Amino acid sequence: MKKILTTAIVAIFAVGALHAQNKQNPFIGGSMAIDHWSEGDWKITAFELNPQVGFMFNEHWGLALDLGYTYIGEKWDDEEMDSGHAFGLGVSGLYMLKIADKFYFAPTCRIGFMSGKVLNMNGMEDMLDTGDQNTVISADLNLLRFEFRPNHHWGFNLGLGGFGITSVKFEDEDRVNNISFNVMNSAVVGLKYYF
Repeated sequence: MKKILTTAIVAIFAVGALHAQNKQNPFIGGSMAIDHWSEGDWKITAFELNPQVGFMFNEHWGLALDLGYTYIGEKWDDEEMDSGHAFGLGVSGLYMLKIADKFYFAPTCRIGFMSGKVLNMNGMEDMLDTGDQNTVISADLNLLRFEFRPNHHWGFNLGLGGFGITSVKFEDEDRVNNISFNVMNSAVVGLKYYF
């Protein structure tokens, strides 16, 4: 946890130092996602909240740091089975391309780390072990992401899918790797305030 906090503090100061030199757009914001999977009587619901700070180097390229919280709940036949909570840290590369007045194509590339009581949500019921501390490392390329900027300061984001690689290390068990591709399987909405 100390390493995560130290990395976050260094990244915030680095963003501030770059802003002082380049006079570009730092921003604060974040995203929220709600996902739901079901297979017969088995249901999993996930909620993610990711506050974010970042910096646009120029009108196209940027960098962001996010701190995340994830809640995952599992139900079987409408009875609460288990739930998990995890905290994480991620770094994203951002790209912005204006496609129309106030509308931008805004894909991101993110690398993240998460630790906590995490469920494996890939339909492998035998791998669910929610009582242990687990570690997740992920890399995502979110190609279907867009931003609407009604004015100079505000941006509203919508993510509709992309590619992902996830590696989950269960406590006292092997690592489970997953490669995913989704289009409109789950939506991510976000908000940014540009200074």
